[in-house]
Order: sequence, then C-alpha cells, then structure tokens
Amino acid sequence: MNIKKILLFILGKNYVRFRKLFYFFCLEPIRSIKKFFYNTNNDLEYNKKVFSELELDYYEVKKFLKDFEINPDDKNLSWHYFIFAGLKIKFDKENKNIEKILEIGTYNGMFTSFLSTIFPNAEIITIDIAEKEIPYNSEDISYSKKKIFFETRNKNLNKKNITYKSLNSLYLNQEFENNSFDLIWIDGDHLNPQVSLDIYQSINLAKRGSIICVDDIIFNDFKTPWTNNDSFKSLRYFEKLNIIKNKFLIKRIRKRNMNEKKYISISNIV
Repeated sequence: MNIKKILLFILGKNYVRFRKLFYFFCLEPIRSIKKFFYNTNNDLEYNKKVFSELELDYYEVKKFLKDFEINPDDKNLSWHYFIFAGLKIKFDKENKNIEKILEIGTYNGMFTSFLSTIFPNAEIITIDIAEKEIPYNSEDISYSKKKIFFETRNKNLNKKNITYKSLNSLYLNQEFENNSFDLIWIDGDHLNPQVSLDIYQSINLAKRGSIICVDDIIFNDFKTPWTNNDSFKSLRYFEKLNIIKNKFLIKRIRKRNMNEKKYISISNIV
C-alpha cells in the first residue's frame, strides 16, 4: 500500500483538503524560495548559444525588435519573435526571397500581423479552426469577450499579404497540395494525434531548405491539459529518419522555468 492509499484510507473525504493545505504550506514556500534563486542568465546564455549555431545575431535581433516597439527584455515575450526576426535579418543578408509562410494556429492574429510587417513581400497564410469548433466553455467566456477577441483578430489580419482560412489542420495537405512554403509556424493543438499530423503534413508542404518551427515543446514527462512531450517525440522521430535537423530554444527567459521549461523548435528540412 503506497502513501497516497494510506492517506486516503485515514482521511477519507478530507484527503483533498489535506493535499491542498500540504501544497500551500509546505511545497509552495519551498518552490518560491527556489524560484527566487533561479538563475535565468543560464537560460539566456543557452539561447544565445543556439542562436549562434543557427547563425543568428542575438544583439541585432534585440535592436530589430525594439525598432518594432517590442520589448526584447520582457520576461513574458516568447522567443518565436526572436526566431522569426533573426531569420528575417539572416535571409536579407543572404538575399533569400521568402515567398510563402504558413501559420497553423492564428489565435488573435498578433503574431500573424508581425510576420506580415517584417515579411511584406511574402504571402502569409494563417489557418485556425472555425469559431463553432473552438472548445471553450460558454460559461467561462462571455459573449462580449468572444466578440472583442474576434474583432481584435480581424483587425490584426486586415493586411494585404495575409490570407486567413477557417480550416482544421487535419486537411492541410488536401488544401495546399499544390503549394510549398518557405517558413511554417506550428502553434495549434499541442497533443497527439493532432500535433504529429501537423508536423508530418508541414514537412510535406515545405521546400527543401525550408524551416519549420513548433511552439510549446516539452522534453520530459511534465504535462499540462494543453501540452506534453508529444511534439518533441515526433520531431526526434523525423530527425532519426534524416528528414529534418532540430534545434531547440527556451521559450521564455523567466524564473518560472524552474518548475516548467518549454521550448520552441527550429527544424531545417534536409
């Protein structure tokens, strides 16, 4: 009999209350102390090292983001802004023309708008599931909040080089069978089977030498209701088949990384 079963036997209905109190008074103070002493500089140095391996200039990217009124030192800023800004700078230096970009998971369109601005000559196609398919609970999200969300998204997507498609990514290959993309950003469902299908179909839609990036990668068995290590396993599988080459950047530089560390993948099509 393990400790949990023993406590359930002794405490009965009070077990859940006991567990909450234990976490609050014992574990949370310990976590707070550890978080206070967590050295985020190590995470930053790791990302700078990977940037260097990708031939991207961290300091150039910081200046680039500031020019677009994005604070690169914001601890809540996701590094996919750094990645795509860095790729933009690199491609310009190489005189590489980016013609088509695919974004899987539009959300509020903020990042789509950013892509549109930094790649003004590229056709940007962004897809997301239809409003009626969004799995939100109507009791949790009011009509007014949903209305504001879609108004914001429509405003962000109102650019001449952005095409929005209401599409379940299960049908990517059918929808774009005659297309190929230079850059693909995957930020949809992060769980299997969807995320592995998104990665597989994106590989089919990418040109040789193209880049695919995937959000919210977890290396270990840590999981949330929205993500786990499914995408990491898929990326490693395709790398073993010598189809892609992967690099991983820590998603955010913040003290919460002590408890949960997420990554963003940068995969080159071989």
